[in-house]
Amino acid sequence: MPFELDDVANKYPLGFQLNIFQCGGFAIAQCLTHKLADGLSYFTFSKTWAATARGEPKIEHPQFISATLFHPRNLSGFDARTGITRNKVSKRFVFSASDIEELREVQGNKASARPSRVEALSFFILSRFVKATKDIGSPDKFYRVVHAVNLRSRFEPPLPHHSFGNLYRVAMTAPLRLSSGEPYHGIREEISKIDNAYVRKLQKGDEHLSSIKTIAKSFAKGEQVTISFSSYCRFPLYDNDFGWGRPTWVGSPALTFKNLVNFMDTREGGGIEAYISLEEEVMTKFESDVELLAYVSSSAVLN
Repeated sequence: MPFELDDVANKYPLGFQLNIFQCGGFAIAQCLTHKLADGLSYFTFSKTWAATARGEPKIEHPQFISATLFHPRNLSGFDARTGITRNKVSKRFVFSASDIEELREVQGNKASARPSRVEALSFFILSRFVKATKDIGSPDKFYRVVHAVNLRSRFEPPLPHHSFGNLYRVAMTAPLRLSSGEPYHGIREEISKIDNAYVRKLQKGDEHLSSIKTIAKSFAKGEQVTISFSSYCRFPLYDNDFGWGRPTWVGSPALTFKNLVNFMDTREGGGIEAYISLEEEVMTKFESDVELLAYVSSSAVLN
């Protein structure tokens, strides 16, 4: 990667690195500061750059409208370093489409509605995370589940997918006592609360920034065990054709936080790659979980 991802003092908003291998293949590493954009904005930018390089006549250029939707706020008291740690292990776990469908089927029998691919995998990984952490620290621990939500589709009318900026919100549960092995489906209810009315309320106040500060303080104090989920599924990961065809593989480096799960689509077949960062002791238990391994197609350590 062109930069160390935990260097929040880095003043460069954007960085690229071309890696050329002895076999003749190459990889383009890209970094874009979160001060400017969320995940979808990043992939949209990369897709637009590739289309420009190919000389495409019709390009959906990013729409820079976020500042008109959410006016700048006072960021005093917010420390971007909160939660960043190198005391973690990051690994990639691949789940096939058929195994995800089986999880959806099993969980659909227990929930009020059949979960989506991302929901089913989130519920399942949460259950295995609880199992891995139940004997570490306090036996009476509380859990908080956080899931990033794309706001573009929550507007009425919906914003274009190429709207550029940090157009996301985190859905967050109250502190919970969770039993190991049992999927928790309550995060769906929290996500459903982020609708157009909520977005309008968000535009008028400081609730989004205040909630981020609250999460950060709670995380720093260790008041409960927080696990965060984010999904790039259905984002244009594999549309970055610079003239040599679609990428063979698009992946993520190890990110900067522990207890973080990031989903990305596989290139073909409807599978999902889960990039998971946990403390070493937790990862040792998590990756050896028999029920988890029954659904994992392959795994790899991230540097």
